[in-house]
Amino acid sequence: SFWETELSYNRPADHEFLANEGETYLFLLSGENENTVGDYEFKLTEYEIPDNDSCEGAIEADSFPVIFKGSQLGATPDFDELTIDTCGVNWYTRGVWYRLVGHGAVVRLDYQLYSKDVYGDSQLSVFTGSCDNLECFTNIQGADYTAQWNMHKYNEPAVYEFVAEQDETYWFLLTGERFNTRADYEFKVSAYDIPDNDSCEDATAISTDTLPFINHGSTAGARPNFNLFNQLCGGVSSSRGVWYSFIGNGKHTTISYTNSLSKNAQMSLFSGPCNTLVCEWDYGSVGSIDFIPVSGKEYRLLSTGNSFSAVGEYDLTVVQYEPPQNDACSNAVILAGFPFTHTGDLKGATPDFNTDTVKCGDNNLGGAWFTFVGTGNGFSFELITVGTDSNFRSEISIFQGPCNTFECINNSGGSGANAVMNVNATTLAGAQYHVLISATQNPYEEISYRLTVQELA
Repeated sequence: SFWETELSYNRPADHEFLANEGETYLFLLSGENENTVGDYEFKLTEYEIPDNDSCEGAIEADSFPVIFKGSQLGATPDFDELTIDTCGVNWYTRGVWYRLVGHGAVVRLDYQLYSKDVYGDSQLSVFTGSCDNLECFTNIQGADYTAQWNMHKYNEPAVYEFVAEQDETYWFLLTGERFNTRADYEFKVSAYDIPDNDSCEDATAISTDTLPFINHGSTAGARPNFNLFNQLCGGVSSSRGVWYSFIGNGKHTTISYTNSLSKNAQMSLFSGPCNTLVCEWDYGSVGSIDFIPVSGKEYRLLSTGNSFSAVGEYDLTVVQYEPPQNDACSNAVILAGFPFTHTGDLKGATPDFNTDTVKCGDNNLGGAWFTFVGTGNGFSFELITVGTDSNFRSEISIFQGPCNTFECINNSGGSGANAVMNVNATTLAGAQYHVLISATQNPYEEISYRLTVQELA
């Protein structure tokens, strides 16, 4: 304490201790010097020892959620004088005990100690084993690391989630970091239901015949999917989530995933059976995947987070787009009656070349096909993209010959909406020609276009 004014009283001296059975204690009430005299008040209080003061008297949490309220004022130290920083506690710290028998589900602990921050932080210590042979599982400190001690502010709650293994007994010691870190408290134990699609084997099946698929759910209660030796596709050993599965049908598919975790979310796409998963796509944070699933191939989608605590509500949407009628070269629209004008869009178009066989530009994301027979004259081709989306690149490519053996004649590309691409080609009378309008950059849902073809004299 310190002198506030020369008229202020001394601040009270207070002390708490464990009065051993049968021991006599003498208290001398005095002052600092011969002038420190005056009237006084001396209060001696004895607290009741809580029923769950010892490990053996631990109260069991056997229904969920359950909230326990009580006081640690009469709690006695739990360990002998040789105990130093064992699972966050020392020989002089004291608290109350609870226990739980695991059922294989995720359990959440919320421990709020209503002690002022200045008296020290609350401690939640979790043990396994038995009372005569406790093993530290973890320790959580209810500290506010962003603020200094505050005489008017309660301790921050200590919060922890973990998988309570089947038939394992867990012991919870609710205490503080010092002898006088004690007060009323509230202790809440919650157990989450395990989602039906918690495991790869129990993945929720998505039928591609009934798309779009739209689902709102939560990963709370999900258990870890991988161990330290088989972390896959962005997952870590502690991350946990829910599973979905579908069979590819060769159509342009978009999977959108939004999560309350924002940047801590994780979406992983696999193929194959559960025991031999192959990572197809690893997407951290939230967003979407655009791809063409292989017909008949089995895919599995894991909605998760980047750590054990990264769980929350999410929205998952799976949509597919029907390809244009002229998506394949064999179904090319016949160009006749020039000048010829055609309007359409590339939504749902599938790739015609892979990265190793791209011909006549960069047309590797798919497009729409046209065909005509040469007359010996020249032809002009004008492609205009229509709309406001600028996040794509498109091309028009001219080929000579049948679908399987054609050769590139000419090519022109442009970026964004309202781009104009012009290309000319000289033809041979009776030769077959093909025209490909394609997207070459970034996934797309819809690229509207207008194609105009004229025969030159």
